[in-house]
Amino acid sequence: DPPRSLPWLSLERDSRLEIHEEANNVFKVEDGYVNTIMICGPLRTGKSYLMNALMGFQGFQVSAQARSFTTGVDLYPQLRQGLGGPSGPKLAYLDLEGQGDKGVSQEVKLATPLLLISKAVIIQVVCPHGPSPDAILQVLLMLMHAAKFVAERRDRKDVFGCLHVVLRDCAQDEEECREIIFCREDVNDAK
Repeated sequence: DPPRSLPWLSLERDSRLEIHEEANNVFKVEDGYVNTIMICGPLRTGKSYLMNALMGFQGFQVSAQARSFTTGVDLYPQLRQGLGGPSGPKLAYLDLEGQGDKGVSQEVKLATPLLLISKAVIIQVVCPHGPSPDAILQVLLMLMHAAKFVAERRDRKDVFGCLHVVLRDCAQDEEECREIIFCREDVNDAK
């Protein structure tokens, strides 16, 4: 069986960010470069499940419970080989707890250090009835608040590394989803 994810960052009751040493040591003992991939999105949308699918096995715990399973930020403890081969950077997978439960300020505190180190950011949203621009914008808003702490205003364009939006369980085709998310304007806003 593959090892299970480890808690890496947690937010304490006094809003202090705590680093868990066992997971932090995964980074400390690596001699080469590490590219991190983080996932974020609303509560209970299968973020851990998607990370497991990307890795090809179950390294992050998943649950069918009504409450969120991941708290804080979990790290898969075995760095994976990237596309660059043995001499290239390794990959670290980070699972951020679901957004929408603790408030924007708490979510920003957890997301900020991840934006500092992540080469890829995945936003996952469940959309069985079509993509919800509001759901996606809520996650982007949280990330933008975190980005304020990461980059100078004039240099903010490269904060997110590679940003990917995953629309889970979406029945619409890609072109229609693009139209819904990026192109459709609210008629009431035009007045």
